[in-house]
Amino acid sequence: MRTFHVVCDDGFVKVADEPIAIGGKYWSVSAKNVIPHPTMVSCRISKVSNEFREALMPEIQSAMKDGRCSMALDVWTDDYKKVAYITATVHYVSAKWELTSLLFFSSDFPRSKKPEKTSLRKLCEGVRTWGLMKACGAMSYS
Repeated sequence: MRTFHVVCDDGFVKVADEPIAIGGKYWSVSAKNVIPHPTMVSCRISKVSNEFREALMPEIQSAMKDGRCSMALDVWTDDYKKVAYITATVHYVSAKWELTSLLFFSSDFPRSKKPEKTSLRKLCEGVRTWGLMKACGAMSYS
């Protein structure tokens, strides 16, 4: 997981320039003229993820309400930057009785003396992002 500013990195631009140069039939186009600004990338990702959430929310709410849903948390560390992250995957049975797994959220995971409280807090933040706090009912750490 890297910031959206990675698209401004000279190394990224050089790598992106290569296929553009190869594919340019009449003139060379710089990757800097093709790659969108990090703000544009961020806005587009936010828009698409919000649309995705809106479309899936009724199905997940229904699964939570009917007890056909569970979440699994995973804490892991990026080998490159040594940053810890927490990821939640939601597993639910759809209305058509199909088992579905979905990456619910992924977030940085600050080190703490009480990781179980941090896990629960991050889980609540992720659930809130989806607007599903009421559908969750009681959550506990086990």
